[in-house]
Amino acid sequence: MLFTCINGFSQPVTLDEALEQAGRTIANSLEAGTLVALVSFPAASDELAHYSVDSLLSSMVNSGHLRVISQHRVNQIFSEFGLSLASPISDTAALMIGSLLGAQVIVTGSLTRFSDGYRLAVQSVDTSTSIIRTFSIMQHVTPPIPISQRPLAPAGEREPMYLSQNFSLSMLGYTFSPDTPVGFTAGFANFYTSWGFNFPSWLGHDRNQKYITASAKEQDANKYLTLRPTGSKNTQERQIVDGFLGYNINIIPGFLHIPVGLGIRIARDWNLFNNVLWEHVTSEDEHGNIIIDEKDLEEVPPPYGQEWYARIPGWYVHPAVELGVMAQWRFLYLSTTYAVVIPTGKDHYKTVDHRFSIGVGLNRDMSNRNSSSSPRGGGFTLY
Repeated sequence: MLFTCINGFSQPVTLDEALEQAGRTIANSLEAGTLVALVSFPAASDELAHYSVDSLLSSMVNSGHLRVISQHRVNQIFSEFGLSLASPISDTAALMIGSLLGAQVIVTGSLTRFSDGYRLAVQSVDTSTSIIRTFSIMQHVTPPIPISQRPLAPAGEREPMYLSQNFSLSMLGYTFSPDTPVGFTAGFANFYTSWGFNFPSWLGHDRNQKYITASAKEQDANKYLTLRPTGSKNTQERQIVDGFLGYNINIIPGFLHIPVGLGIRIARDWNLFNNVLWEHVTSEDEHGNIIIDEKDLEEVPPPYGQEWYARIPGWYVHPAVELGVMAQWRFLYLSTTYAVVIPTGKDHYKTVDHRFSIGVGLNRDMSNRNSSSSPRGGGFTLY
């Protein structure tokens, strides 16, 4: 049985409307439960071919009247023969592919460009008898306009770029600051976490977990003094762990961001002291301060000598905030932030830390208005 549908109207019809009508025509003309395969759809471009195939398949499947072979299976057959769904094939080859798929009816189509638009032709053929079951032609078809070619909306209707949150940023990089020279930053979906560490060198001396409360000297049960060196360098060290959780605000998506974060600083201070036997005390000055001869210090036997003592028994824990700016170029990013550490208790030290980070930044366009014709739609994009 042959069905022919010709659109003879001069008014243009959209490609979506034409494919929807062609799919309904096929579904209405075949028996319920007919097994159908779409085996060929050459078009002016691969993009238009895939778009047309998806729309036509959607129309046939959503009719609820037909059984449609998955396009994944059809593509497997095409790859075995080195063919493409968008490439023209003969009627004989189309019937052979349909038989290999076990289809009762094959569907083929084409989208040809003319001066006044496109012409859509869709037909269905019985694989057992080679009889054409339906044949549809649509003139004056207008395909969807790719986003890259669409005109800009009037200025009052455009979305302000600085308010756009449609780009999701993921990142991984190295972070440095004068207080924490070792660190990293990692993020996903615009959220990020940043960590910094300071590992003292200790200068080869041991750490004594006993903390010193007196600033000058203290006698203990072992009959030795702990005397803080004066006038020497590297007599103070600080263990630091910084941790931040923040969000990158898109200013210019894919180029300029504002990182804002909250975090904590965990720190512990250490001072280097001389352990001196009482017998090496030579004299006291007029104020009662002990005077130690440096030559005597060199002769102090083990286990005495210099050791690190903590200022307090535990760790300082400070809240912190950070704010900065981050720039991207292609897949690289560079950020600089200022972290303000809020002092607690009697611990007073530098409260502003200048942090730098460099690494890899990936953006994903999360906008729903990007169709499959958008060059950025779908997956991650390197900028």
